[in-house]
Amino acid sequence: MNDVLFPLFFPSISSVAKTKLKWTDLLKLVISFDFPQFLISAYDIYHIDNRNEFNNLFQRAIDQSQIIMLDSGIYEKTWKNDPSWTEREFKEILEKYEIHIKFNFDDYIFDAENSYNLIDNIVQHYSNYDDISIIVHSKSPELFVDTCYEIAKELKPDFIAIPERELGFGIYEVAINISKIRMKLKSLEEYQHLHILGTGNPISILIYSLCGADSFDGLDWCQTVVDYNSATLHHWQHLDFFTNQSDYAKDKNLDYFVRLLAHNLSFYKIWMDEIQNKLKENMLGDMIEKYISKDFYLDLEKKIGI
Repeated sequence: MNDVLFPLFFPSISSVAKTKLKWTDLLKLVISFDFPQFLISAYDIYHIDNRNEFNNLFQRAIDQSQIIMLDSGIYEKTWKNDPSWTEREFKEILEKYEIHIKFNFDDYIFDAENSYNLIDNIVQHYSNYDDISIIVHSKSPELFVDTCYEIAKELKPDFIAIPERELGFGIYEVAINISKIRMKLKSLEEYQHLHILGTGNPISILIYSLCGADSFDGLDWCQTVVDYNSATLHHWQHLDFFTNQSDYAKDKNLDYFVRLLAHNLSFYKIWMDEIQNKLKENMLGDMIEKYISKDFYLDLEKKIGI
């Protein structure tokens, strides 16, 4: 992935997404749209009804050079209350499919005892895994700094991922904690990519990119509609308010949800390109001032020390 420009947004595809479409329909749309990258759940792949159809879709994504990120399936296991999903089934998917970025089986989130020796347990368990990225959980946001650093130092994973909801309450607290983690990771010899799980809000992506996050995933793209002018998200029924913003939204010959999601994917492609360019030019602050406010940016500067 040396030639890939960061930061990246991975549209999440999940069977527990709050949408009227099946997850396989979401997958077809992302692949048909040829979005540069996407996240998919090992749980959903394992439980697929039509294996041949999925394999054909998967191969098409590979042929199109789309980057595939594999989630552990703990999210689906939790929402479906399915105790049958274990690391054994997860490993079957790892062995069957060539995945670009694959996360560990983070079931230790359910085990309170593991929190006492989290770093040692992760390092010991995944040191023999081939090319695995690590999801880190913590009950206290301030513990992420040292935990991420130690895991990065010992395992050198391609990505370390942290759930946004565990990084604090409010945009300031999360942004500050991401900035602290990035500052600590900078002391490593090799660059460590930092992924924020569950972040699909465009404004949040913009702010966390400034703070040092490299990639994001979220379900917002398939559960809401985005306003191109303000980069804000609205109820999926409100697409008619924004039909003048994309060719997809105005095309009444398309199915409503195809119009909606293609409109959103088109936005995220433009949005991430703009963030990449502004970051390269060291002008991301100008973008934050444009979409939020100058006062917010100046306050954020002070809080994270940029």
